[in-house]
Amino acid sequence: MAKKTSTKKKTPTKKTSTKKSSKTAATPVASFTDNQSTGYAAPYLARAFSALMDDQFNPMSESDDVFTPFSADLAATEPINADTLRAALGIGSRYRLDLESGDFFFDRAPDDAPGPYSVFMLLQGMMEAVLTDLTLLFVRGEGVVRVRTFLFGRLPDGTLVGLRTTTTET
Repeated sequence: MAKKTSTKKKTPTKKTSTKKSSKTAATPVASFTDNQSTGYAAPYLARAFSALMDDQFNPMSESDDVFTPFSADLAATEPINADTLRAALGIGSRYRLDLESGDFFFDRAPDDAPGPYSVFMLLQGMMEAVLTDLTLLFVRGEGVVRVRTFLFGRLPDGTLVGLRTTTTET
């Protein structure tokens, strides 16, 4: 006599584990003006500035130099000066660091957009909304024609955020 086989399928039993997940959720920043650490947002913010300036060129350059995002760690207690920027940005001692207010850049930006706002005005508004100490930095040296140029500000935790470009000076 043939053995009867059941056509009923067995359902697998779900294994339960008491092990906790090793994933942790990121803590959102409530506001850029509070005292929380905001440095983790710096690369995203820099890329947002860069996206806005995607098809714009450095108005202070003799070449068609574009803007790229950057961020760098700097403690909130550190002042913005040549020595602290040299260390934060990894700039060699052979270069002279010339600092200007961010307004120096925006005052020279073209205002040729149709309507009331240019891309440069939008960038200025965005940077002023979330950053303090807007600064323009030129990294010059003897015989250097292609000058590294940084336009940046700082987050409440001191992190530097902004755009890097090259300014051709002849």
